[in-house]
Amino acid sequence: MTAILELKQAIVDWSADTEEEDGPGAPRAGLRRMVLRLGELAAVGLRDPAEVIAPFVDTLVEFRARARAQRSWSLADELRERLTTAGITVRDTPAGTF
Repeated sequence: MTAILELKQAIVDWSADTEEEDGPGAPRAGLRRMVLRLGELAAVGLRDPAEVIAPFVDTLVEFRARARAQRSWSLADELRERLTTAGITVRDTPAGTF
């Protein structure tokens, strides 16, 4: 934000001190694009990361449950290890995997 505000001030200073015909139109348009992009990124950044990856995690947990049901222990263990490496805790209970 500081860089954007400094750029805005530089555009104002430049437009007051220049004799160019184009004026500050192009720099202001560039600044506007930057501010709009920053707003877009802020909106995406405000999303909970768990919300973004939940469908993938749910799919891996489901595949792991299928592997366990088919007694494919090595595949189930590998999926559990990959989830754990990603920071996702996998708990097996009588009611299912959580």
